[in-house]
Amino acid sequence: MRNICKFVAVAAFVALAISSAAQGQSCSQGGIPTCGGCTAYNLIYDPYFNQTSCSAWDFYSYSNRATSGTMCSNWSAPFGHFYGPMSGAGIIRQTTTALNDSYRDHFWFSYTVDIVDPQNNSSTAISANIYVNGQWVTVDAPAGGARSCETRSFDLGNHASWVGQTMLVEFDTYIPGSNATINIQDIALWQDH
Repeated sequence: MRNICKFVAVAAFVALAISSAAQGQSCSQGGIPTCGGCTAYNLIYDPYFNQTSCSAWDFYSYSNRATSGTMCSNWSAPFGHFYGPMSGAGIIRQTTTALNDSYRDHFWFSYTVDIVDPQNNSSTAISANIYVNGQWVTVDAPAGGARSCETRSFDLGNHASWVGQTMLVEFDTYIPGSNATINIQDIALWQDH
């Protein structure tokens, strides 16, 4: 009986280890860009929303990971998806940690957004924000209305106090109309020197 209990305990431990390893492999940061000599590192986990078993992204009211459909006219799912009509804010966010390399204190942020709004309502809007060291930093808050597959990129400058810190990246949206949608993909929070 003891041998059976030991076997069951070992089997459960091995299954847990395999499950954890598989989850770890399916939930990875964006990493280093594929260009010669690049040293930047993307701190975002699952930047294309295609690691479907990854739970790094948190989806709150009026948002989800789209697993069907398209954004930007022809990009197949998955992607981050917001839908209306909203009575409050739609939120997609994740927590990550900056590399603890003191020489990498330069940050920049980019994402692709596709706002489909047949009424082109100026209240249909998105903002990108980072919470770090107890402060919110609004990275982007473009004017509301329809936006067709727009890649937005921002140099955030040098921030030695961000190095090694926990960072919350959050997208907030508002969609007053029922036939409007906001989709996001290709998220990057780069850290470099």
